[in-house]
Amino acid sequence: MRWRNPPVGATGNTVAAATVTRLKGAREAALAFLTRLTRDRVARRTAIVWLSHFDDPEGDAAFARLAREAARWGRVFRFMHLPQQCPAPDGGDRLSVSDADLEQSMPTRFAEMNRRGGSVCAGFLDLVHLAAMRRLNDFDYAWFIEYDVDFSGSWGAFFSEFHNNAADLLGTTLYPRERQAKWSHWKWFGSPGDECRASEMRGFFPVARFSRRFAQVYAEAVRGGWSGHFEALYPTIALRHGLSVEDIGGEGPMTPQHRRGRLYTNTDAHRINIGTFRYRPPVSSHYFPGCDFGSPAHLWHPIKTRAYAEFQQRPNRSRRAAGRHDAEMGDAGATVD
Repeated sequence: MRWRNPPVGATGNTVAAATVTRLKGAREAALAFLTRLTRDRVARRTAIVWLSHFDDPEGDAAFARLAREAARWGRVFRFMHLPQQCPAPDGGDRLSVSDADLEQSMPTRFAEMNRRGGSVCAGFLDLVHLAAMRRLNDFDYAWFIEYDVDFSGSWGAFFSEFHNNAADLLGTTLYPRERQAKWSHWKWFGSPGDECRASEMRGFFPVARFSRRFAQVYAEAVRGGWSGHFEALYPTIALRHGLSVEDIGGEGPMTPQHRRGRLYTNTDAHRINIGTFRYRPPVSSHYFPGCDFGSPAHLWHPIKTRAYAEFQQRPNRSRRAAGRHDAEMGDAGATVD
């Protein structure tokens, strides 16, 4: 039997098809490698900070879930602000700061806080954030997640949304002043010189991410004369200095199209009292998955557990500590007028 060579055209097409397939596979492999490389590089440069300041078994379990599910996207820390001069000993991924650390971080801002009553509950949570950023100086980015925040899904899925995101400031509920005009804290907001009110903005930051560049610009701006509630200072200073600002989700004007209508719901009303991510009332007394939140893959705030209620009722709790509890964790900005 005599074998015949296949037609030249057929052989050429076969080789070409095989080459295209190999090139496509190589391209996909290269993209997958670059994705992993970018993700791993961002993870090494990112701190994920859980803010809490009282004992809560349910909160411990919620933190453990965060640490487990977010580990591939950054190094997870548990952070506390203890006003006393001698904070609790640091150990491993547990860190703390005292008021002395806050003063050292931003002396001008600390003095302003003391003039307004001496507590972070008056809109000075930025002191805690920036002091923590000083402690975490090996990281280019830091997420801050308050103890009464949860996500109805895997935290890994949440952080994967931002693995290649380079925004200097990520927050929620970012709206211009004209849509937040009734917010009572505008009355003590101030900027140096004759600044344009149209560029002023307010946000809500129980969950937030800062770049190292933002922390440096912000500290310098405060030294230069900016004053007011941190929820207005954060986005306004960032925008005035040409930094990138994005909303984590929701429906606001700073939300990128691919996250619009996702990750949380609330309102542009100044009291933020509806939706999954609000000031009050509480969304639940239990964390996910012990509570069926209803809407999957959403941020939820605030969660007030039984331990929270017991903490509120402690007879030896000072007025300053009581105020710090709500506002240090980000609630002060939405204080009912």
